[in-house]
Amino acid sequence: MIIKFLSLQYKQFFRSSYWQRTLVLNILMGFLALYMLVVFLSIGLSAYFILKEKFPNQDPLYLINSFLIFWWIGDLLMRYFGQKIPEMAFRPFLILPLKKRKIAQYILLKLSLSFYVFLPLILFTGLAGVLVYKSYDSFYISIWFLTILLLILGNNYLNLVINNNIKIRNIFLVLFAGGVLLYLSHIVPLTQWSAGFFERLHNSPWLVGVAVFWAVFWLWAAYHTIKDKLYLDALLGHTAQQVQTYDFKFTDRLGETGLYYKNALKKIWRNKRTRAYVYNLIFVSLIGLFYIKLLPGKTPDDTLRKFVMAAFFMTILVSSSYGQMIPSFDSAYYPFLMAQKVNFKKYLKAEYLIMTTMNLIVLSLSVFYMFFSWKYFVVLLAFTTFTIGIINPFLLWNGAYNTKRIDLNKKSFGNSQGISGRLLLISFLLGLLPFLLFFVLLVKVGFLAAVIVFTSIGLLGILFHDYLINKITGLYIKKKYKTLHGFKQLN
Repeated sequence: MIIKFLSLQYKQFFRSSYWQRTLVLNILMGFLALYMLVVFLSIGLSAYFILKEKFPNQDPLYLINSFLIFWWIGDLLMRYFGQKIPEMAFRPFLILPLKKRKIAQYILLKLSLSFYVFLPLILFTGLAGVLVYKSYDSFYISIWFLTILLLILGNNYLNLVINNNIKIRNIFLVLFAGGVLLYLSHIVPLTQWSAGFFERLHNSPWLVGVAVFWAVFWLWAAYHTIKDKLYLDALLGHTAQQVQTYDFKFTDRLGETGLYYKNALKKIWRNKRTRAYVYNLIFVSLIGLFYIKLLPGKTPDDTLRKFVMAAFFMTILVSSSYGQMIPSFDSAYYPFLMAQKVNFKKYLKAEYLIMTTMNLIVLSLSVFYMFFSWKYFVVLLAFTTFTIGIINPFLLWNGAYNTKRIDLNKKSFGNSQGISGRLLLISFLLGLLPFLLFFVLLVKVGFLAAVIVFTSIGLLGILFHDYLINKITGLYIKKKYKTLHGFKQLN
Protein backbone atom coordinates (compact mmCIF):
# COMPACT_ATOMS: atom_id res chain seq x y z
CA MET A 1 0.00 0.00 0.00
CA ILE A 2 2.88 2.37 0.79
CA ILE A 3 4.31 1.79 -2.71
CA LYS A 4 0.90 2.59 -4.21
CA PHE A 5 0.72 5.84 -2.26
CA LEU A 6 4.20 6.80 -3.48
CA SER A 7 3.19 6.09 -7.07
CA LEU A 8 0.05 8.23 -6.80
CA GLN A 9 1.99 11.07 -5.15
CA TYR A 10 4.57 10.97 -7.96
CA LYS A 11 1.87 11.16 -10.64
CA GLN A 12 0.04 13.97 -8.83
CA PHE A 13 3.19 16.06 -8.62
CA PHE A 14 4.31 15.78 -12.24
CA ARG A 15 0.82 15.97 -13.76
CA SER A 16 -0.20 19.10 -11.88
CA SER A 17 -0.64 22.33 -13.79
CA TYR A 18 1.43 24.07 -11.10
CA TRP A 19 4.48 21.97 -12.02
CA GLN A 20 4.05 22.67 -15.72
CA ARG A 21 3.45 26.41 -15.32
CA THR A 22 6.34 27.05 -12.92
CA LEU A 23 8.99 24.74 -14.31
CA VAL A 24 11.67 27.43 -14.08
CA LEU A 25 10.80 28.11 -10.44
CA ASN A 26 10.93 24.40 -9.60
CA ILE A 27 14.34 24.10 -11.25
CA LEU A 28 15.56 27.12 -9.28
CA MET A 29 14.20 25.64 -6.06
CA GLY A 30 15.95 22.36 -6.88
CA PHE A 31 19.28 24.16 -7.32
CA LEU A 32 18.64 26.06 -4.08
CA ALA A 33 17.99 22.79 -2.22
CA LEU A 34 21.20 21.30 -3.66
CA TYR A 35 23.11 24.44 -2.72
CA MET A 36 21.81 24.27 0.86
CA LEU A 37 22.83 20.63 1.15
CA VAL A 38 26.35 21.50 -0.03
CA VAL A 39 26.51 24.45 2.38
CA PHE A 40 25.39 22.33 5.35
CA LEU A 41 27.89 19.60 4.43
CA SER A 42 30.64 22.23 4.20
CA ILE A 43 29.69 23.60 7.63
CA GLY A 44 29.84 20.09 9.08
CA LEU A 45 33.24 19.38 7.54
CA SER A 46 34.75 22.72 8.57
CA ALA A 47 33.15 23.38 11.99
CA TYR A 48 35.80 21.43 13.91
CA PHE A 49 38.72 23.23 12.27
CA ILE A 50 37.14 26.69 12.61
CA LEU A 51 36.50 26.18 16.33
CA LYS A 52 40.00 24.76 16.81
CA GLU A 53 41.48 27.86 15.18
CA LYS A 54 39.27 30.34 17.07
CA PHE A 55 39.54 28.58 20.46
CA PRO A 56 42.87 26.69 20.45
CA ASN A 57 42.76 26.00 24.22
CA GLN A 58 39.31 24.36 24.21
CA ASP A 59 37.98 21.08 22.89
CA PRO A 60 35.91 21.83 19.73
CA LEU A 61 33.52 18.95 20.49
CA TYR A 62 32.84 20.34 23.97
CA LEU A 63 31.98 23.72 22.43
CA ILE A 64 29.67 22.04 19.92
CA ASN A 65 27.96 20.05 22.67
CA SER A 66 27.47 23.23 24.69
CA PHE A 67 25.37 24.88 22.00
CA LEU A 68 23.47 21.83 20.75
CA ILE A 69 20.58 22.92 23.01
CA PHE A 70 20.19 26.10 20.93
CA TRP A 71 20.46 24.12 17.71
CA TRP A 72 17.66 21.86 19.00
CA ILE A 73 15.43 24.88 19.72
CA GLY A 74 16.28 26.49 16.37
CA ASP A 75 15.61 23.23 14.52
CA LEU A 76 12.13 22.98 16.02
CA LEU A 77 11.36 26.65 15.25
CA MET A 78 12.55 26.23 11.66
CA ARG A 79 10.25 23.24 11.24
CA TYR A 80 7.27 25.01 12.78
CA PHE A 81 7.58 28.02 10.48
CA GLY A 82 8.75 26.29 7.33
CA GLN A 83 7.80 22.62 7.20
CA LYS A 84 4.56 21.71 5.46
CA ILE A 85 2.32 19.06 6.98
CA PRO A 86 0.81 16.75 4.30
CA GLU A 87 -2.94 16.65 4.83
CA MET A 88 -5.01 17.94 1.94
CA ALA A 89 -3.69 15.34 -0.55
CA PHE A 90 -5.33 12.52 1.42
CA ARG A 91 -8.90 13.75 1.40
CA PRO A 92 -9.80 11.68 -1.71
CA PHE A 93 -8.69 8.50 0.08
CA LEU A 94 -11.05 9.03 3.02
CA ILE A 95 -14.10 7.91 1.04
CA LEU A 96 -12.35 4.69 -0.02
CA PRO A 97 -12.20 1.44 1.98
CA LEU A 98 -8.60 1.99 3.07
CA LYS A 99 -7.18 1.43 6.52
CA LYS A 100 -6.49 4.73 8.22
CA ARG A 101 -3.49 3.08 9.84
CA LYS A 102 -1.83 2.77 6.42
CA ILE A 103 -2.56 6.40 5.52
CA ALA A 104 -1.15 7.58 8.86
CA GLN A 105 1.96 5.45 8.39
CA TYR A 106 2.53 6.91 4.93
CA ILE A 107 2.21 10.49 6.22
CA LEU A 108 4.76 9.73 8.94
CA LEU A 109 7.07 8.15 6.36
CA LYS A 110 6.87 11.31 4.26
CA LEU A 111 7.67 13.41 7.32
CA SER A 112 10.65 11.19 8.13
CA LEU A 113 12.04 11.73 4.61
CA SER A 114 11.49 15.48 4.73
CA PHE A 115 14.12 17.91 3.46
CA TYR A 116 14.18 19.36 6.99
CA VAL A 117 15.50 16.00 8.21
CA PHE A 118 18.20 15.70 5.55
CA LEU A 119 19.67 19.18 6.14
CA PRO A 120 20.85 18.63 9.74
CA LEU A 121 21.58 14.98 8.96
CA ILE A 122 24.04 16.04 6.25
CA LEU A 123 25.63 18.57 8.59
CA PHE A 124 26.16 16.15 11.49
CA THR A 125 27.26 13.34 9.18
CA GLY A 126 30.11 15.51 7.93
CA LEU A 127 30.96 16.63 11.46
CA ALA A 128 30.92 13.04 12.80
CA GLY A 129 33.24 11.94 9.99
CA VAL A 130 35.73 14.68 10.87
CA LEU A 131 35.58 13.78 14.58
CA VAL A 132 36.34 10.11 13.86
CA TYR A 133 39.17 11.23 11.55
CA LYS A 134 40.56 13.33 14.41
CA SER A 135 40.83 10.18 16.57
CA TYR A 136 37.78 10.68 18.76
CA ASP A 137 36.37 7.41 20.10
CA SER A 138 34.33 5.95 17.23
CA PHE A 139 31.83 4.22 19.56
CA TYR A 140 31.17 7.47 21.44
CA ILE A 141 30.75 9.40 18.17
CA SER A 142 28.32 6.72 16.93
CA ILE A 143 26.21 7.07 20.09
CA TRP A 144 26.50 10.88 19.88
CA PHE A 145 25.35 10.87 16.23
CA LEU A 146 22.49 8.44 16.98
CA THR A 147 21.30 10.70 19.81
CA ILE A 148 21.23 13.74 17.52
CA LEU A 149 19.43 11.78 14.80
CA LEU A 150 16.74 10.72 17.29
CA LEU A 151 16.36 14.31 18.49
CA ILE A 152 15.90 15.42 14.86
CA LEU A 153 13.21 12.80 14.27
CA GLY A 154 11.54 13.67 17.57
CA ASN A 155 11.36 17.34 16.53
CA ASN A 156 9.95 16.21 13.20
CA TYR A 157 7.02 14.45 14.81
CA LEU A 158 6.61 17.05 17.55
CA ASN A 159 6.16 19.71 14.88
CA LEU A 160 3.15 17.84 13.50
CA VAL A 161 1.61 17.66 16.96
CA ILE A 162 2.27 21.35 17.66
CA ASN A 163 0.66 22.35 14.36
CA ASN A 164 -2.51 20.54 15.39
CA ASN A 165 -2.63 21.25 19.12
CA ILE A 166 -2.64 24.85 20.33
CA LYS A 167 -2.20 23.91 24.00
CA ILE A 168 1.02 21.96 23.37
CA ARG A 169 2.29 24.75 21.13
CA ASN A 170 1.70 27.34 23.87
CA ILE A 171 3.38 25.12 26.49
CA PHE A 172 6.55 24.82 24.37
CA LEU A 173 6.45 28.53 23.57
CA VAL A 174 6.42 29.40 27.27
CA LEU A 175 9.17 26.86 28.02
CA PHE A 176 11.41 28.14 25.23
CA ALA A 177 10.88 31.81 26.07
CA GLY A 178 11.36 31.18 29.77
CA GLY A 179 14.45 29.07 29.24
CA VAL A 180 16.12 31.67 27.00
CA LEU A 181 15.30 34.50 29.43
CA LEU A 182 16.67 32.52 32.38
CA TYR A 183 19.82 31.73 30.39
CA LEU A 184 20.35 35.37 29.38
CA SER A 185 19.83 36.34 33.04
CA HIS A 186 22.60 33.86 34.02
CA ILE A 187 20.16 31.94 36.22
CA VAL A 188 20.04 28.67 34.28
CA PRO A 189 23.32 27.41 32.67
CA LEU A 190 21.75 25.86 29.56
CA THR A 191 25.07 25.47 27.75
CA GLN A 192 26.63 23.61 30.70
CA TRP A 193 23.64 21.29 30.93
CA SER A 194 23.79 20.62 27.20
CA ALA A 195 27.51 19.92 27.25
CA GLY A 196 27.15 17.74 30.34
CA PHE A 197 24.47 15.54 28.78
CA PHE A 198 26.34 14.88 25.53
CA GLU A 199 29.69 14.44 27.30
CA ARG A 200 28.17 11.81 29.62
CA LEU A 201 27.28 9.70 26.59
CA HIS A 202 30.94 8.71 26.54
CA ASN A 203 30.78 6.90 29.89
CA SER A 204 27.02 6.31 30.03
CA PRO A 205 25.87 5.35 26.53
CA TRP A 206 22.54 4.22 28.01
CA LEU A 207 21.58 7.92 28.12
CA VAL A 208 20.76 7.55 24.42
CA GLY A 209 17.53 6.10 25.81
CA VAL A 210 16.41 9.67 26.59
CA ALA A 211 16.58 10.50 22.88
CA VAL A 212 14.88 7.19 22.02
CA PHE A 213 12.02 8.04 24.37
CA TRP A 214 11.81 11.56 22.88
CA ALA A 215 11.50 10.24 19.31
CA VAL A 216 9.19 7.30 20.11
CA PHE A 217 6.84 9.34 22.31
CA TRP A 218 6.30 12.05 19.69
CA LEU A 219 6.04 9.42 16.95
CA TRP A 220 3.21 7.84 18.95
CA ALA A 221 1.58 11.25 19.54
CA ALA A 222 1.90 12.20 15.86
CA TYR A 223 0.43 8.87 14.74
CA HIS A 224 -2.66 9.31 16.90
CA THR A 225 -2.97 12.98 15.91
CA ILE A 226 -3.10 11.96 12.26
CA LYS A 227 -5.53 9.10 12.85
CA ASP A 228 -7.88 11.40 14.75
CA LYS A 229 -7.97 13.77 11.78
CA LEU A 230 -8.48 11.16 9.08
CA TYR A 231 -12.21 11.79 8.93
CA LEU A 232 -14.02 14.02 6.47
CA ASP A 233 -15.88 15.72 9.29
CA ALA A 234 -12.60 16.54 11.05
CA LEU A 235 -11.04 18.04 7.92
CA LEU A 236 -14.09 19.82 6.53
CA GLY A 237 -15.86 20.86 9.70
CA HIS A 238 -15.78 24.43 10.89
CA THR A 239 -15.85 25.36 14.54
CA ALA A 240 -17.51 28.54 15.69
CA GLN A 241 -15.15 30.91 17.41
CA GLN A 242 -15.35 34.40 18.80
CA VAL A 243 -13.37 37.01 16.91
CA GLN A 244 -12.48 40.58 17.72
CA THR A 245 -13.02 43.23 15.11
CA TYR A 246 -11.36 46.61 14.76
CA ASP A 247 -12.83 49.75 13.18
CA PHE A 248 -9.55 51.66 12.58
CA LYS A 249 -11.54 54.91 12.74
CA PHE A 250 -8.39 57.00 12.46
CA THR A 251 -8.26 56.11 8.75
CA ASP A 252 -11.46 58.11 8.12
CA ARG A 253 -9.35 61.27 8.07
CA LEU A 254 -7.73 60.13 4.81
CA GLY A 255 -10.96 60.28 2.82
CA GLU A 256 -11.44 57.70 0.07
CA THR A 257 -7.84 56.55 0.44
CA GLY A 258 -8.61 55.91 4.09
CA LEU A 259 -11.38 53.48 3.09
CA TYR A 260 -8.92 51.34 1.10
CA TYR A 261 -6.31 51.77 3.84
CA LYS A 262 -8.83 50.52 6.45
CA ASN A 263 -9.71 47.49 4.30
CA ALA A 264 -6.02 46.69 3.89
CA LEU A 265 -5.48 46.86 7.67
CA LYS A 266 -8.44 44.54 8.27
CA LYS A 267 -7.09 42.15 5.63
CA ILE A 268 -3.72 42.07 7.38
CA TRP A 269 -5.18 41.42 10.81
CA ARG A 270 -7.75 38.78 9.77
CA ASN A 271 -5.50 36.39 7.83
CA LYS A 272 -2.61 34.15 8.91
CA ARG A 273 -0.23 35.02 6.11
CA THR A 274 -0.60 38.79 6.36
CA ARG A 275 -0.81 38.83 10.16
CA ALA A 276 2.63 37.20 10.29
CA TYR A 277 4.13 40.39 8.83
CA VAL A 278 2.91 42.37 11.85
CA TYR A 279 4.54 39.97 14.34
CA ASN A 280 7.73 39.92 12.29
CA LEU A 281 8.20 43.68 12.69
CA ILE A 282 9.25 43.17 16.32
CA PHE A 283 11.84 40.51 15.44
CA VAL A 284 13.11 42.48 12.44
CA SER A 285 13.84 45.50 14.63
CA LEU A 286 16.25 43.33 16.66
CA ILE A 287 18.34 42.14 13.71
CA GLY A 288 20.85 44.94 14.21
CA LEU A 289 21.79 43.51 17.61
CA PHE A 290 23.04 40.38 15.85
CA TYR A 291 25.59 42.42 13.90
CA ILE A 292 26.51 44.70 16.80
CA LYS A 293 26.84 42.11 19.56
CA LEU A 294 27.46 38.75 17.88
CA LEU A 295 29.34 39.79 14.71
CA PRO A 296 31.14 43.00 15.64
CA GLY A 297 34.01 44.23 13.52
CA LYS A 298 37.55 44.85 14.73
CA THR A 299 36.87 48.59 14.72
CA PRO A 300 33.67 50.69 15.10
CA ASP A 301 33.83 51.48 11.37
CA ASP A 302 33.94 47.78 10.50
CA THR A 303 30.88 47.17 12.69
CA LEU A 304 29.10 50.06 11.00
CA ARG A 305 29.76 48.52 7.56
CA LYS A 306 28.29 45.23 8.78
CA PHE A 307 25.30 47.11 10.19
CA VAL A 308 24.46 48.22 6.64
CA MET A 309 23.32 44.65 5.99
CA ALA A 310 21.09 44.82 9.08
CA ALA A 311 19.63 48.12 7.83
CA PHE A 312 18.76 46.40 4.55
CA PHE A 313 16.89 43.62 6.37
CA MET A 314 15.10 46.12 8.61
CA THR A 315 13.87 48.39 5.82
CA ILE A 316 13.96 47.15 2.23
CA LEU A 317 13.27 43.52 3.15
CA VAL A 318 10.28 44.55 5.29
CA SER A 319 8.70 46.37 2.36
CA SER A 320 9.58 43.76 -0.26
CA SER A 321 8.26 40.82 1.80
CA TYR A 322 4.82 42.46 1.76
CA GLY A 323 4.97 44.55 -1.40
CA GLN A 324 6.03 41.73 -3.71
CA MET A 325 2.65 40.07 -3.05
CA ILE A 326 0.58 43.08 -4.14
CA PRO A 327 -2.13 42.59 -5.46
CA SER A 328 -2.02 38.79 -4.87
CA PHE A 329 -3.19 39.37 -1.31
CA ASP A 330 -6.55 40.36 -2.81
CA SER A 331 -6.65 37.52 -5.35
CA ALA A 332 -9.54 35.68 -3.64
CA TYR A 333 -11.92 38.60 -4.15
CA TYR A 334 -10.16 40.51 -6.93
CA PRO A 335 -12.97 39.79 -9.44
CA PHE A 336 -15.42 41.34 -6.97
CA LEU A 337 -13.19 44.41 -6.65
CA MET A 338 -13.01 44.80 -10.41
CA ALA A 339 -16.80 44.57 -10.64
CA GLN A 340 -17.04 47.65 -8.40
CA LYS A 341 -16.17 51.21 -9.21
CA VAL A 342 -12.67 50.92 -7.80
CA ASN A 343 -10.38 53.93 -7.78
CA PHE A 344 -7.09 52.22 -8.66
CA LYS A 345 -5.03 55.21 -7.60
CA LYS A 346 -6.57 55.27 -4.12
CA TYR A 347 -6.21 51.49 -3.87
CA LEU A 348 -2.49 51.66 -4.71
CA LYS A 349 -1.93 54.66 -2.47
CA ALA A 350 -3.44 52.69 0.42
CA GLU A 351 -1.00 49.82 -0.22
CA TYR A 352 1.81 52.38 -0.39
CA LEU A 353 0.73 53.69 3.01
CA ILE A 354 0.68 50.13 4.42
CA MET A 355 4.31 49.56 3.43
CA THR A 356 5.26 53.02 4.69
CA THR A 357 3.55 52.32 8.02
CA MET A 358 5.57 49.11 8.39
CA ASN A 359 8.78 51.01 7.71
CA LEU A 360 7.95 53.69 10.28
CA ILE A 361 7.00 51.11 12.92
CA VAL A 362 10.36 49.34 12.54
CA LEU A 363 12.15 52.72 12.66
CA SER A 364 10.28 53.64 15.85
CA LEU A 365 11.15 50.29 17.45
CA SER A 366 14.80 50.80 16.51
CA VAL A 367 15.36 54.07 18.39
CA PHE A 368 17.30 52.16 21.07
CA TYR A 369 20.21 51.71 18.60
CA MET A 370 21.13 55.32 19.42
CA PHE A 371 22.41 54.03 22.78
CA PHE A 372 25.08 52.07 20.88
CA SER A 373 25.91 54.82 18.38
CA TRP A 374 23.96 57.63 16.73
CA LYS A 375 25.38 56.46 13.39
CA TYR A 376 23.38 53.21 13.50
CA PHE A 377 20.10 55.08 13.77
CA VAL A 378 21.12 57.54 11.05
CA VAL A 379 21.85 54.62 8.70
CA LEU A 380 18.40 53.19 9.49
CA LEU A 381 16.82 56.60 8.88
CA ALA A 382 18.56 56.90 5.50
CA PHE A 383 17.50 53.38 4.44
CA THR A 384 13.93 54.01 5.63
CA THR A 385 13.72 57.23 3.61
CA PHE A 386 15.13 55.49 0.51
CA THR A 387 12.71 52.58 0.96
CA ILE A 388 9.64 54.83 1.30
CA GLY A 389 10.62 57.02 -1.63
CA ILE A 390 12.04 54.51 -4.13
CA ILE A 391 11.46 50.89 -3.12
CA ASN A 392 7.77 51.15 -2.21
CA PRO A 393 6.69 52.73 -5.53
CA PHE A 394 8.85 50.18 -7.36
CA LEU A 395 7.07 47.34 -5.56
CA LEU A 396 3.72 48.78 -6.63
CA TRP A 397 4.94 48.85 -10.23
CA ASN A 398 6.15 45.26 -9.95
CA GLY A 399 2.73 44.22 -8.65
CA ALA A 400 1.14 45.04 -12.01
CA TYR A 401 2.90 41.93 -13.39
CA ASN A 402 1.94 39.69 -10.46
CA THR A 403 -0.74 37.20 -11.52
CA LYS A 404 -0.15 34.43 -8.96
CA ARG A 405 -3.03 33.52 -6.65
CA ILE A 406 -2.31 32.94 -2.95
CA ASP A 407 -4.23 31.61 0.04
CA LEU A 408 -4.12 34.06 2.95
CA ASN A 409 -5.08 31.38 5.47
CA LYS A 410 -1.80 29.54 5.01
CA LYS A 411 1.44 30.38 6.79
CA SER A 412 3.80 32.83 5.14
CA PHE A 413 6.93 30.86 6.13
CA GLY A 414 7.82 28.08 3.75
CA ASN A 415 4.91 29.03 1.48
CA SER A 416 5.85 29.48 -2.20
CA GLN A 417 2.37 30.56 -3.33
CA GLY A 418 2.53 33.76 -5.34
CA ILE A 419 6.23 33.32 -6.15
CA SER A 420 7.50 33.16 -9.71
CA GLY A 421 10.93 33.10 -11.32
CA ARG A 422 10.53 36.74 -12.36
CA LEU A 423 9.58 37.72 -8.83
CA LEU A 424 12.64 35.98 -7.40
CA LEU A 425 14.92 37.81 -9.84
CA ILE A 426 13.29 41.18 -9.12
CA SER A 427 13.53 40.63 -5.36
CA PHE A 428 17.21 39.70 -5.67
CA LEU A 429 18.04 42.84 -7.66
CA LEU A 430 15.85 44.96 -5.41
CA GLY A 431 17.94 43.99 -2.42
CA LEU A 432 21.36 43.85 -4.06
CA LEU A 433 21.49 47.18 -5.91
CA PRO A 434 20.55 49.59 -3.05
CA PHE A 435 22.79 47.69 -0.64
CA LEU A 436 25.75 47.90 -3.04
CA LEU A 437 25.04 51.58 -3.75
CA PHE A 438 25.15 52.57 -0.09
CA PHE A 439 28.11 50.32 0.71
CA VAL A 440 30.17 51.73 -2.18
CA LEU A 441 29.29 55.29 -1.14
CA LEU A 442 30.21 54.48 2.46
CA VAL A 443 33.62 53.13 1.48
CA LYS A 444 34.47 55.66 -1.26
CA VAL A 445 33.08 59.01 -0.06
CA GLY A 446 32.51 58.47 3.64
CA PHE A 447 29.65 58.01 6.06
CA LEU A 448 28.13 61.50 5.94
CA ALA A 449 28.14 61.75 2.13
CA ALA A 450 26.63 58.26 1.78
CA VAL A 451 23.78 59.15 4.16
CA ILE A 452 23.12 62.49 2.42
CA VAL A 453 23.02 60.93 -1.08
CA PHE A 454 20.84 58.00 0.00
CA THR A 455 18.44 60.22 1.96
CA SER A 456 18.22 62.76 -0.88
CA ILE A 457 17.26 60.07 -3.39
CA GLY A 458 14.58 58.85 -0.99
CA LEU A 459 13.22 62.35 -0.39
CA LEU A 460 12.93 62.91 -4.15
CA GLY A 461 10.90 59.72 -4.40
CA ILE A 462 8.63 60.81 -1.55
CA LEU A 463 8.18 64.24 -3.14
CA PHE A 464 7.12 62.74 -6.48
CA HIS A 465 5.35 59.63 -5.14
CA ASP A 466 1.95 60.92 -6.26
CA TYR A 467 3.22 61.30 -9.83
CA LEU A 468 4.76 57.81 -9.73
CA ILE A 469 1.52 56.26 -8.43
CA ASN A 470 -0.39 57.96 -11.26
CA LYS A 471 1.86 56.29 -13.82
CA ILE A 472 1.63 52.92 -12.06
CA THR A 473 -2.18 53.19 -11.96
CA GLY A 474 -2.30 53.27 -15.76
CA LEU A 475 -0.25 50.08 -15.89
CA TYR A 476 -2.61 48.29 -13.48
CA ILE A 477 -5.63 49.28 -15.56
CA LYS A 478 -3.91 48.10 -18.73
CA LYS A 479 -3.10 44.68 -17.25
CA LYS A 480 -6.35 44.28 -15.28
CA TYR A 481 -7.78 41.42 -17.36
CA LYS A 482 -4.53 39.46 -17.43
CA THR A 483 -4.36 39.74 -13.64
CA LEU A 484 -7.96 38.55 -13.32
CA HIS A 485 -7.23 35.53 -15.50
CA GLY A 486 -4.18 34.62 -13.39
CA PHE A 487 -6.07 34.90 -10.10
CA LYS A 488 -8.76 32.52 -11.36
CA GLN A 489 -6.20 29.70 -11.70
CA LEU A 490 -6.81 27.71 -8.51
CA ASN A 491 -4.05 25.05 -8.84
